[in-house]
Amino acid sequence: MKARWIAAFALVVFTAGCHNAGGRSEQRSSLADAERRGAEAARELEHTSVRAADRVLDELQDGAEEVRREREDIAEAAARERGQYKRILTKEIASIDRRVGELQQELARATGTTKDTKERDISSARGWRARLKQDLDEVDRVDEDMWPGVKDRIDRDLEDERPASVPRSLEKSYAI
Repeated sequence: MKARWIAAFALVVFTAGCHNAGGRSEQRSSLADAERRGAEAARELEHTSVRAADRVLDELQDGAEEVRREREDIAEAAARERGQYKRILTKEIASIDRRVGELQQELARATGTTKDTKERDISSARGWRARLKQDLDEVDRVDEDMWPGVKDRIDRDLEDERPASVPRSLEKSYAI
């Protein structure tokens, strides 16, 4: 019985070997097809990845361009604002100079307490002019980070620090 089993086993192995020998060319072509399909799939995946990376790169470049344009717009707005403040300060300083000249003429004719009042008015107008001149000089010197603080000080100097003896040179408030 053992011999029969061995003979049957040998027959199965031999048959399988013959079957496999005949199917090897089929297996090889199937393997080649599978490798070819795998390579095509890899190329397609690579192309898909490259296209996705190109889209992301395009989006990043568009975003960078938009940020650059926004920065330019902000810089232009800041330059316009600084220009407006320079014009206002220049006009106000010229107005103070005219008012100081008028006060000096009035001082020459004044006597007593009126003379003392005119001297105080001239002194306060000159002090205010010095602050505005300092503000005007700083408009171009300060960097973008310091500008908001300087701008607030200029607004305060123009509105709140004005001496009573110097009338407003502009009808409107200075708010820009």
